[in-house]
Amino acid sequence: MYLHPGESDYFSAGEAECVFMARTFNVGVAICADPGQPMHAERTVHRGAEIYLNSVLSAGGYEQDTGLLKSYAERYRMPVLMANYCGPSGGWKPVGKSAAWNAQGELIGQAPEDRAALVIMKLQDQKCSGQVICLSEQES
Repeated sequence: MYLHPGESDYFSAGEAECVFMARTFNVGVAICADPGQPMHAERTVHRGAEIYLNSVLSAGGYEQDTGLLKSYAERYRMPVLMANYCGPSGGWKPVGKSAAWNAQGELIGQAPEDRAALVIMKLQDQKCSGQVICLSEQES
């Protein structure tokens, strides 16, 4: 929905927020600059999202980015996940640390900064838990 400067050379903005059914949950999707726009999260919830899934490349503004995602979890009472790249890309040095928050805004899982990992959120019986699985050895 929202593009950073220069992205329009390669991508075009969507016309509506993306929400899809996964098993029994409506999942809202945010890509890159979308979660930085509070209106995106609000409209995604209005389209029926019960979980907010974010794929981002957060480098210098990680604390601000994660602060927004935590606030969306709290405000909309929904679990929020963030997948963040952890290696150099296009001149950027992303910080990794993919993360997950439960519907109360509590951090329930966070990947390390220095290696690839999966952050898994489990939703069962109105309970939400997180797990981190490292996929590579720590870089030296």
